[in-house]
Amino acid sequence: MTVGESASGPESGVRVATRFFPVSAALAPYCSIIYLTGVEAPTGVQNEDYLHPEWANLRFIEGEFSAAAVAGEAPQPTPPFVVAGPTSRATHFIVGPMRAWGIGFLPAGWAKFFAVPAEDFTDRFVDGARHPAFAAHAGLAAKLRSANDVEGAARLLDDHFANRLAAAPRDDPAIFAAHAALVDGELTSGADLGAKLGLS
Repeated sequence: MTVGESASGPESGVRVATRFFPVSAALAPYCSIIYLTGVEAPTGVQNEDYLHPEWANLRFIEGEFSAAAVAGEAPQPTPPFVVAGPTSRATHFIVGPMRAWGIGFLPAGWAKFFAVPAEDFTDRFVDGARHPAFAAHAGLAAKLRSANDVEGAARLLDDHFANRLAAAPRDDPAIFAAHAALVDGELTSGADLGAKLGLS
């Protein structure tokens, strides 16, 4: 896998670095990217920032206290295994020294791997280890911690979901059509979207 990297941080000893790992060809219709974010900071120092609206994500977090909120709500502590639904507004997050693995899910990927409506998770996050729709993936946290290197950990995440494709539900062409229409720069209104999809 090829890897992209970005890093930033003020002179206070805080450093934030994110590495990106493209998903395999088998997962490309369903997942956007695998990523590893690390925050180095003095003990007790917390960093605040915002994530732009995005597709759904699974994140496995280890480190000091972290909290997040979507759409202007008060930040709430984030569990070690976070499932964040698709967001329409920015996510405010607060973290100390930490490391987080994540994988993004496109609309078809959510339908492929999770037997719950994505709309039930819009603009919110849940504890994946406690929710029955996601608990089967909670064991990834320990496997990621024990991986020998970051490339191996990224492959582990990719393999985990790629190996589930054969037993997953069949693709729904309507989801792919809706996704393609949503990212079509030529569509400028809800009416255009409805017309493209043959909906009212």
